[in-house]
Amino acid sequence: MDLNIGERRKRVLEDSVDVHFKDIRKAFGDVEVLKGINLEIRRGEFFSLLGPSGCGKTTLLRILAGFEFADSGEVLLRGQDVAPLPPNQRSVNTVFQNYALFPHMTVAENVAFGLKMRKVPATQLKDKVRSALEMVEIGAFADRRPAQLSGGQRQRVALARAIVNEPQVLLLDEPLSALDRKLRVNLQVELMRLQARLGLTFIFVTHDQEEALTMSDRMAVMNKGVIEQLGGVQEMYERPANAFVAKFLGSSNLLEATVTSSRTVKTELGVFEVSDQLPNVGQDVLLSIRPEKISLSRAQSSLANTVAVKVTDDIYQGATGAYRAKTNSGFELEINTMNSGVTDSNFSIDEELFAYLPADFLVVLQGQSKLEKIGGDES
Repeated sequence: MDLNIGERRKRVLEDSVDVHFKDIRKAFGDVEVLKGINLEIRRGEFFSLLGPSGCGKTTLLRILAGFEFADSGEVLLRGQDVAPLPPNQRSVNTVFQNYALFPHMTVAENVAFGLKMRKVPATQLKDKVRSALEMVEIGAFADRRPAQLSGGQRQRVALARAIVNEPQVLLLDEPLSALDRKLRVNLQVELMRLQARLGLTFIFVTHDQEEALTMSDRMAVMNKGVIEQLGGVQEMYERPANAFVAKFLGSSNLLEATVTSSRTVKTELGVFEVSDQLPNVGQDVLLSIRPEKISLSRAQSSLANTVAVKVTDDIYQGATGAYRAKTNSGFELEINTMNSGVTDSNFSIDEELFAYLPADFLVVLQGQSKLEKIGGDES
């Protein structure tokens, strides 16, 4: 019986480690793309590698699959060093971005290809192919060729071809990026349900923050060959480790501040109360607050952390509204509101309002006190 999405989030993952990257380093010429990656991925979890183009996430996946070789370090699959093994002898299968289906073969023949290479008996092969096609609900298309299928159907064929070999780990290299948004969202849910039903370890590579947040049990945010933060999706969104994660994993307003007491900081917007643990008085810190955590109001409030602003941009997004508002000092805040119709959130350009930044949502970013250029190697 399939787990629903809520049940899947609550399931207890095994302590066993399926994949262990130990100090993985890799360079292409003078460019070091992986700088000592250490990472354990647990059995049965949906794990995402998230980061901008060029951050090293796909290279790490290809090293696990055997399509690239690390310059140093170890890759262990259930405790076995797989470095000496060719790709076809590793118990992993990859679903590629372009699906890599054979155009001259039918759906069933595409799914059976790997089994034939392993010389699986014909009687078993037919049953395994039928079972895999039914699992991804495309049994009715067994005799069609890839050109006769939609993008979503081809993606399911690629999944069936991967799972029919019963791998220990399934690798997914941005498999949804070529699909339209509605289909992509539907397939995200299907992938989660399939992963929970199979109990396989999924390692998903993406640059799409929403995909990673939606599907993952845990994820690693990568940048320039290192892991910036590793953890559960809610923890990482609510408690980003640094400015890069705060800005890449969604949006965030970043404020430079100086500690004035155990509960207060001084910023260019004024003195703010902070619930987070602060360092010693006089030390500089960097604060982060998500746009949806800030509220706008026409009425002035006596609450702490309230600042006068003027709306500079109003971006209608259907279910949500995105505003940019400047303080008297010229600091610009990004603020998101829900288009619920319950509260008055229809603000106008140049309207003078009050923004409230709750103390509980001002996160102190560890080890940083100044704003730096945020970004990754785009290529």
